[in-house]
Amino acid sequence: MKILLTDLAYFYHNYGAQGILLPFLEIFSKQVDAEFSVTISETKYLAQDLQYAEAKDFNLYQKPRINISTFLSTVKHKKHKEFKELVKNNDVIIDLSGIEFIGNLPIINKWKNLINTLYTQKLAKRYKKKYYKYTKSYGPFQDYLYNFFVSKYLNKLPFLQVRGKNNLKEVNKLNIKIPVKAFPDISLALKPADTDWADNYLKRVFPNISKKIFGISPSVVIRSIKSISGKITGEDHVKLCKQIITKYCEKGQSVLLIPHSIGNGRNLSNCDLALARKIYNEMGNLENLFILDDFTLSYSQVRAIIGLLDFYVTSRYHSVASALNMSIPVISLSWHIKYKDIMSLYLNDFLVIDCRENTIQQGLRLIEQYYLNRKWYDKKMIKKSQHNIEQQIDESIKMIIDDIKR
Repeated sequence: MKILLTDLAYFYHNYGAQGILLPFLEIFSKQVDAEFSVTISETKYLAQDLQYAEAKDFNLYQKPRINISTFLSTVKHKKHKEFKELVKNNDVIIDLSGIEFIGNLPIINKWKNLINTLYTQKLAKRYKKKYYKYTKSYGPFQDYLYNFFVSKYLNKLPFLQVRGKNNLKEVNKLNIKIPVKAFPDISLALKPADTDWADNYLKRVFPNISKKIFGISPSVVIRSIKSISGKITGEDHVKLCKQIITKYCEKGQSVLLIPHSIGNGRNLSNCDLALARKIYNEMGNLENLFILDDFTLSYSQVRAIIGLLDFYVTSRYHSVASALNMSIPVISLSWHIKYKDIMSLYLNDFLVIDCRENTIQQGLRLIEQYYLNRKWYDKKMIKKSQHNIEQQIDESIKMIIDDIKR
């Protein structure tokens, strides 16, 4: 069977895309003899991603975006013809994007993204191909006309898989007519690298780092959210991160900055490493502050490093997934309901700090409360939940395979 997996961004030090793709390939391949082709966005990392695809044994293609230049440029028009042929030559199309139809983006961006998301589904219908959307987050939904188009196309699917019960409630606002079921994010099934490797890596790169490590992952996404007076958006997100670092360095802990969505290391609009470097340099060379400044690490390796932390505060979804998978006490700095969904899979009591609802002072107070009193963190419950979560992930893929066979 020829399977086309679409709508991932790129893989070169992109932990989210790796975390979705690799477990999907592994679990799907156990049940179906398939040849996989994968599309990525038009990216600067094509050469690295082609090497990655060869190593992981799948075919790699770039999916062009539809915009005005598509119709004016001969080169871009040719790329769209090639993409149409790609859809035509596969048996099944599966959209693997982790989140779609974000209704509170700037108006031009959200409509552009909508058009480009629906494009593949329309092509699949034209060429009579099976088309599925694998487990992901949706919304928020705030605009009647926008919601109309989203629900119209979702209703053309055989069923819908939603990432978490809270997001399921959001999707149900659309009055979807097809079966809709909540599943965990597939990255929770990704196996970490060897613990000894991670321990040796930290000792080699940071000889002075202590065993009691406080991890923190700032996010360019939250930094880019328009500042809301008194809340932890925009530059106030950076201020909060700096105050957290200062506070826990003063407690004598080693603090490790862990960039979790890496671009070129320089662009503050889309690269967590650039933001982490900026914060690190502005902290005045604190003796027990360290930064994971490494382009070569894979998601499974970073997951293993996160598994060595004593405590973790992070604003990146797939880093939360790693902390939960590795049974590490974690607090989420959040901009979307998906953070609440993933934490609730493992814990009854947890802390998700909504950047639009809390102030810096409230955030610091809550973090300290959960840091000092860790009765909320039930390690036995987390380990028990992991087994159940992996069973649900297997079920989500089997749901697609069963429908294909029918």
